[in-house]
Amino acid sequence: GWISNQVGAIMFLNMRSALLQGLSVLNYINLTDNNPLQAIRRMLNVPQYVKDTKFLLSSPFMKDRRMGMRIDVNEEDVARASRDTGNILSRALKIVLNKGFIPTRLMDTAAIVVGGAGFYRSRVNTYVDGGMSLASAEKMAFADFRKATINSQQSSDPRMVSQQQASTMGRFVLQFGNTPGQYTRIQIKAAKDIINGRGDLKTNIGKILYYGIAQQALFTFAQQALWVAFLDDDDEWMNSEEGRGLVDGMLSSTLRGLGLYGAIVDTAMRTAKVWTRESEKGYMGVNEKVVIEALGISPSVKSMSRKVTNAMNINKYRGDDFGIDPYDLHSPEIEQVAWILEGTVNIPSKRILDKMHHIESVMSGQNEVWQNIALTFGFHEWQVGVGEGGKKAKERKLEKKGLDKKSLSKKEKSPFDMTVAEYEIWLTKNSMN
Repeated sequence: GWISNQVGAIMFLNMRSALLQGLSVLNYINLTDNNPLQAIRRMLNVPQYVKDTKFLLSSPFMKDRRMGMRIDVNEEDVARASRDTGNILSRALKIVLNKGFIPTRLMDTAAIVVGGAGFYRSRVNTYVDGGMSLASAEKMAFADFRKATINSQQSSDPRMVSQQQASTMGRFVLQFGNTPGQYTRIQIKAAKDIINGRGDLKTNIGKILYYGIAQQALFTFAQQALWVAFLDDDDEWMNSEEGRGLVDGMLSSTLRGLGLYGAIVDTAMRTAKVWTRESEKGYMGVNEKVVIEALGISPSVKSMSRKVTNAMNINKYRGDDFGIDPYDLHSPEIEQVAWILEGTVNIPSKRILDKMHHIESVMSGQNEVWQNIALTFGFHEWQVGVGEGGKKAKERKLEKKGLDKKSLSKKEKSPFDMTVAEYEIWLTKNSMN
């Protein structure tokens, strides 16, 4: 229960997870009757597309998925626990954590019906062109849609969960591993079909390339906000830290998709990498980072240890700020309490505090439009270059390019690169001169 609750704390109003869930809309694209061109044609036929979307949305299959928590094994555990009797405070927390999955559930439904509507209509046309009656074609097309959804969308359905995932150890180690696991099974089946000469060769190769490379790359690219660095950097992006992060993320996801042994290998590789990096720093290295990475065999345990460690490190990095308006949303006291509560008793306090910071930042009028959109979808301020953390991250990036803060401050910012607020200040200053 405690471990499952940490999953709930991680996923509580997790808008970034919801956004990433939307990427699964592409899972309905294939190389045959619903290829990219056909999928676009289906969407351009707005009346039929809307009709198909409504039909899928109201189907018993989709209602069961929405109401039955058929999205993730760990989510289903949280949902089941919220209905259990017991301590009123514990049950209240579980109910709150269960409700925190709502954004992800809504996006899961949206991705399925938006991508599935085109797939469904394309498959109906395929069967009709093959001589089948419209009624029979629609019945068969819906069966194909249902099968495609069960196979490619993350699910807690026992038929789509491996014995490892359903086991006690699997729930401890393979958290957030439903989707990688299902993608890996699709690739393995496609490879076996190629070897045994079953099915369409082009379709099987397409499945391996899509689920093994394209989907993994797209997910990692979006999840780690690597697109920010891609927009800012030059032609050497793939050789940068962000480019290497893309490769590492894809490899990690693939290993986790292989099950328990893959998770062990992934954890060992990540721990060795952090150990090497911290060892190279000498006495400046932080051994606790190595320990936290080793605990990453279980994502929830790693998350809890990292949060508690972050709470303790506030004394080290923000010690001078203690006592200065402790009730301010940015005070170290409030941040420390938020980290401790979330890391120990699974109250999503830091998540709520971050949401409040993001709202404050969006309302300040100091950010670019794309930065406000990113903050709304849960990306951290430092990831998109706003706030104190964002400024420090940008300074570190520029220092790697041989530019220090002093030399940068001598260069006046171009009005074309200014925010609205900065431009107004610049305009007033220059009009006075």
